[in-house]
Amino acid sequence: MDAVAVHAQAVDLYKAGSVKESLSGFEQARAEFLAQGDRAKAAEVANDLGVVYYTQGRREDARKIFTQAIADFEETGDIAGQAR
Repeated sequence: MDAVAVHAQAVDLYKAGSVKESLSGFEQARAEFLAQGDRAKAAEVANDLGVVYYTQGRREDARKIFTQAIADFEETGDIAGQAR
């Protein structure tokens, strides 16, 4: 399964209330996007991952990944992403 499909599946799991199960999908998708050099998509997934971390009470992990997502959004010129 490619990174786009993995990300979509993770989003579906999260929306269905399977927060814990969605985590590995978000992590896998982000790693794959980074490996492909697609920092814009990796930033989008990082934002989703931060929401999962926050939901799980992992506030420090959420802060770190949100900070990385913002930096990636800024670097790729994604103003809308920066505002999320």
